[in-house]
Amino acid sequence: MSYDIYLKDPVSGETLQTDQPHQMRGGMYAMGGTREMWLSVTYNYAYWYYKPGVFASTEQESKGIRTIYGMSGAQSIPVLEKAIKALESMRISAMMNAGSVKNKEPPATGCLRDRMPSGRCISSWPLPK
Repeated sequence: MSYDIYLKDPVSGETLQTDQPHQMRGGMYAMGGTREMWLSVTYNYAYWYYKPGVFASTEQESKGIRTIYGMSGAQSIPVLEKAIKALESMRISAMMNAGSVKNKEPPATGCLRDRMPSGRCISSWPLPK
């Protein structure tokens, strides 16, 4: 399951387009790319968006990714940049601590199965050197 986020023209309500196709990926993606300013986000990522420091100071205050709902593209950029930095920091911290989970060494693939709420392996994350 996933949900979609679109960057829309505030006057027409139409989804904005890029000059060139992009390969942005989330819950699903368009083969060959798309020009639409659209992203499908897998619902199980929500756990991470509600973490303190990503979109709000506490989980109770956080609206997760919904924080950007109603914002213009320009208004959402600094909010998303802050969230990206917080999530990158959490990713590195999780990888560094993965060896202490159940007394196992982190696998060479960078899979964080024991750290992800969905139980899904994120094998595209490189381990820090």
